[in-house]
Amino acid sequence: MSIRTYISILVVSFALPAGLKAQSGGVVRAVRIERPLTVDGQLSEAEWSQAQVVALPYEIEPRENASAPQRTEVRLLYSSEMLYVGFVCRDSSMESSRAAYADRDKATPDDLAVFVLDTYGDHQRAYIFSVNPRGVQGDAMFSGNREDASFDLVWRSAVRRFSDGWSVEMGIPFASLRFPDRKEQRWLVLFGRQYPRATMAMLSATRYDRDNPCITCQGMTLLGVEGVRPGSAFDVLPYVGVSQRDGLRDEDDLDSPFDRGKTTPRAGIGLKYAPTPNLILEGVLNPDFSQIESDAVQISVNSNFALYYPEKRPFFLEGADLYQSIFSQWGDPTFQVFYSRTINDPLAAGKVFGKSGALSFGVIAAQDRNTSIIVPGEEESDVAETGRESQSGVARVRYEFGNESFIGGFGSVRMFGADASHLLGGIDGRWRFSNVYSLTAGAYISETKELNDLGLFDEMRTFGATRFTAAYDGERFRGAAGRLELSRQARDYGFALTAEAVQPTFQSQNGFMGATNRNTFTGAHSYTFYPEGSIIDRLTVFNFAGTVLNDRRLMKERYVGAGIGGVMKGQTQFTILGQALGEERYGGVLFRHLPMLMANISSTPFAALTLKFNLQYGRFVYRDGTPPEAGDGHALDLEVLVRLTDRFRWRVNLSRARLMALDRRELFYDGNVYQSLAVYQFTPEFSLRLIGQFDTFDRVASLYPLIAYRLNAFSAVYLGATQGTADYGASRGGWRSTSRQFFAKVQYLIQG
Repeated sequence: MSIRTYISILVVSFALPAGLKAQSGGVVRAVRIERPLTVDGQLSEAEWSQAQVVALPYEIEPRENASAPQRTEVRLLYSSEMLYVGFVCRDSSMESSRAAYADRDKATPDDLAVFVLDTYGDHQRAYIFSVNPRGVQGDAMFSGNREDASFDLVWRSAVRRFSDGWSVEMGIPFASLRFPDRKEQRWLVLFGRQYPRATMAMLSATRYDRDNPCITCQGMTLLGVEGVRPGSAFDVLPYVGVSQRDGLRDEDDLDSPFDRGKTTPRAGIGLKYAPTPNLILEGVLNPDFSQIESDAVQISVNSNFALYYPEKRPFFLEGADLYQSIFSQWGDPTFQVFYSRTINDPLAAGKVFGKSGALSFGVIAAQDRNTSIIVPGEEESDVAETGRESQSGVARVRYEFGNESFIGGFGSVRMFGADASHLLGGIDGRWRFSNVYSLTAGAYISETKELNDLGLFDEMRTFGATRFTAAYDGERFRGAAGRLELSRQARDYGFALTAEAVQPTFQSQNGFMGATNRNTFTGAHSYTFYPEGSIIDRLTVFNFAGTVLNDRRLMKERYVGAGIGGVMKGQTQFTILGQALGEERYGGVLFRHLPMLMANISSTPFAALTLKFNLQYGRFVYRDGTPPEAGDGHALDLEVLVRLTDRFRWRVNLSRARLMALDRRELFYDGNVYQSLAVYQFTPEFSLRLIGQFDTFDRVASLYPLIAYRLNAFSAVYLGATQGTADYGASRGGWRSTSRQFFAKVQYLIQG
């Protein structure tokens, strides 16, 4: 869903100073009712007439606290088991409303009713709920200035459309929420409406101060909720599945037999229990961690580091905000000492997380059947497929104070029995001060005892200037890493300064840190303008610079650049930047002139069409050469999404990369990856999907049909298949089928 747009407007980066918690939007009271309501979207029950009416009179984006173009009213009720939120969204041009049937969290460009709830009132994290006019739900967890749309809850919603608007009814069970166990609750709430027309207008119940980027500080205090308790239910999530796979025994040998695999059943179970209101225990046995949703297309050519893919597996999503990296670089997470996808194929896993006053804590433990490890380095990282079992444990604790300020500790362990081990520990924290400033810091130490088996990994590169090698030759070593960020984010002027040091022998086997032996210093400044009566609603100009040194104080990378970005009419956003000075030392060669131009454009000019364009053009280092060389080239990503009807959407992606030598007409590489995604959404729960992909680099093609019925975020039925083919050339038979698979899966959430 498009909560990211909403949050990017309501939250810039930083919160109020510690102790300053007054709300800008006043107080709203929820009215208690004695009988449960039918969540049908009509708001016709007499109880709704008793509720306080909250209007949304402000347009906070793109205009700053202007009069809202449409009328919106919200009401709150609650029973002993559920919080009810009712929206009435008037619309004088319903024929222009944007609303399509989609899967959960996929109503990105649509009209939305949005409800934000901070149940602890401490400005640390908040639940986000949204519904579009077709009844498509979206939910997310907001924490640390980031929105995690993979977070899911079980809740109800329904919509009614009428000639001059639409209404939404949300029913949020208290059993799905976490909040203090006390007689009367004091929560913080925000009410919003996404209204996409000529611009992506955001409507709000409260005025928004762009010099106070604390999200919940812009909301209202919710009173009146008394005598309710957070969930202490016992949830059971069993699944059963079956699969059958056929394929070439050896894809490099076309004469090898095409084996027909056996039909393999699989079953497992997940359990979740909350013995107290703020403590959750969860475990899974033989979980099915297959990816139902395909990972985004990424081109790995000329990339010497492991690719990052976001976590989508349900077991790791609840409580993920506690473990996520607190650091960012150019808006993306970085310095990640924990990456849950390093737990690859667990036989069993368990976790505990909770909150006691200002203290938040969590522990994850898993028995992994087939362990993969990222082996980092200065100029490359490798993924070592060990095929070995391992035991992993991760612990996190945070003492939270003020608005998004905290100090915490982190520890992790990975054990291969008595053969090898990895330990990591550290402290980190963030301090928000003087309204718009933030100081974030962390320091970690690791100790690694490698496996002693060169058959698993025999890469003999050394870690920097040390005597230790990357190969699995049984060595034991220690390393340290630290990062410091100072930022300012306000209405007009902002900056970000970072310093990072990662020793060559530092590792995070439970994390995602592929680049080591780095001493990095970066800085960026920005200034934002808000033109009135212009095609541009917001324009930001910025500059940036950075330097990277290794442990021998050799310059590894240096860059200076500037750019512009903005939001335009027609729901168009753009960023264009140029790197005037670019230098890099790679493979012992210093490349002094690497200019580059980058452009990123996203536009939804009307409901049926979304366009996304990302281009890097300039001079790049060809890393696979001996010695490495510089070349002229580009990397391009293009996406076209067409909503042919309100039930059928078709997305086409093109990712391409090309690089040619500077002083001769030699092509280092030139290829494309094409992907097509077609989805027919019969209802918000029931869909038919077909993904097709063709990679010209490796000359392989794949098909992924899937039928899915999702009763809620956790109860689902899947029936699908995969088909892989490869082009072996005309002399070897041309296109040949290499693999195919059929699978079915049923899982159902039982709530006690």
